[in-house]
Amino acid sequence: MTGKLVLHLGAHKTATTAIQHYCSEEKDRLRAAGIVYVGHTVKPFSTYRTLRDLTQEARGEGKFEFREARSKLVIDNAEKVINRADVRSLLIPWEIFLGEPYDKNLPVLYPGAHLSLKALAGFLKDLPISIVFTIRDQWAFLNSWYLQLHKLGQIPDPTHFREWVAAANLSWRPMVETMKEYFGAENVTVLTYPANSATQPDYFRDLFKAYGYVDPINPNSIDRKNESWPSEAMEIARHVMPLLPNDRERYLFRLKMDDVFSKLPGRQYKVLDESAQLQLAEKYAAENTTLGTSSK
Repeated sequence: MTGKLVLHLGAHKTATTAIQHYCSEEKDRLRAAGIVYVGHTVKPFSTYRTLRDLTQEARGEGKFEFREARSKLVIDNAEKVINRADVRSLLIPWEIFLGEPYDKNLPVLYPGAHLSLKALAGFLKDLPISIVFTIRDQWAFLNSWYLQLHKLGQIPDPTHFREWVAAANLSWRPMVETMKEYFGAENVTVLTYPANSATQPDYFRDLFKAYGYVDPINPNSIDRKNESWPSEAMEIARHVMPLLPNDRERYLFRLKMDDVFSKLPGRQYKVLDESAQLQLAEKYAAENTTLGTSSK
């Protein structure tokens, strides 16, 4: 085989959505450079949907229907793509395959990651594969995810969330070690999403290099929207979201809120304060440095 499968498995809140939008918009340019991008679709026999159902079933969150037929189709198609002489990578950047990072009853980041990775490794065992994993400092990650939960219509009690953070194992290391165990250390790349926006262009360059993209890239063309909400928006969501009847209505409400509050000055709401930032940095900052390559 001349190419390989590249799975970018998150984490969430490391510009993954912006990257997916960019890849979708620039798929022809990527293809010309040897990168075949697998987009998001709800079609059940698609690669995205098949891997999502596979990992959901592994975590006990759903049923992987038509397993044999879907598995054969996805593997056969992947082999055909990466066997082409003009293909470097079959790129699948979807963080949802690891599940969600927060479960109020389980004090660990991504409690379903181990089962998901085991299922992916078994499913893709006959393909050449590289894993890309992007991490972020725990304080910024969790503040951003708390906001995301509100946008999804899930409203965690802030006091409980802070207590969960204080008690949970928030290390990225278990996931990284599991990736290395199942896919080989030489096939795992870990990058750190920078806190400093000035170094984000280097992060994007490093990321696309890990994808197998060798042409120059303009990181400024990757649209990073300001979708933070101030405390007023969080309060509105706390009252309105539970009243909305379905996911579509919650999604449309979220878009309206993003549109309004992204244009207004205001400080982003943070459920974790500066003292929590210091505590998390003291506990995990040194370890994060050893796990991920920081863009400088």
